[in-house]
Amino acid sequence: MIGMAKSGARPPQFQVIPSGPSGHIERRQVPRLGLTYEQFKLKKTGKVFSVVDISERGMGLRLLMPEDHAYFQQGDLIEGEVNLHREKFSVRAKVRNTQDDLVGLEFEPLSEDTKEAVESLLSPENLGRSLKKMPVAIEGMIWFHGSSSSQLVLRMERGSDVVSWALYFLGSYVSWGKLTGISTGLAHFVPGSEDGESALHRPDNAIDLGKLEQAKRMIASSTLTDALKSLVLGHIRR
Repeated sequence: MIGMAKSGARPPQFQVIPSGPSGHIERRQVPRLGLTYEQFKLKKTGKVFSVVDISERGMGLRLLMPEDHAYFQQGDLIEGEVNLHREKFSVRAKVRNTQDDLVGLEFEPLSEDTKEAVESLLSPENLGRSLKKMPVAIEGMIWFHGSSSSQLVLRMERGSDVVSWALYFLGSYVSWGKLTGISTGLAHFVPGSEDGESALHRPDNAIDLGKLEQAKRMIASSTLTDALKSLVLGHIRR
């Protein structure tokens, strides 16, 4: 649900948080909005889980409590409702893998209505067109918000020089910084400061060309000014 940014919202902040010997998680502070997320309601318990990734073949869920793993044993067939664009669709899926706080599910054959809803959700063009510039009282920050929790946050200096940006869509992100260059990975929002949320970045081991392609199509279809559109697309194509 699109709402108004709080006047005291703070600009994104960057922090690296260790997450084990094999990698790290990046934390960015972003403005808080009444965000809606795709969700899955497990029929067996009535519990609701955030959908962090979805395709025509399956979806990924985030578990908030360690005990929730008991409901998702590898090979189990589960049933429930997935909420897409505020519409509910019944699905059946098999648990294919679990890792830390994530569960991977493979769909049983989907109904035509559900297939169409997933395809619409995944369309980069639809996500790009939904991005709207939001009011935020922070000098040097430009913020766009769209459907399915998609966001584009840019940080500027000296009025027009972009120093970094991050595009969020369907549990993923593509970001660029003057010092860091381009990056891709998974993103998860958690409560942050009083006026914002923390976007936790789990970087990919290598740049995901699929995410870059989705980002290009989103930005190309958006209503960003020609100058901003050209700048962001230029960073992605380098």
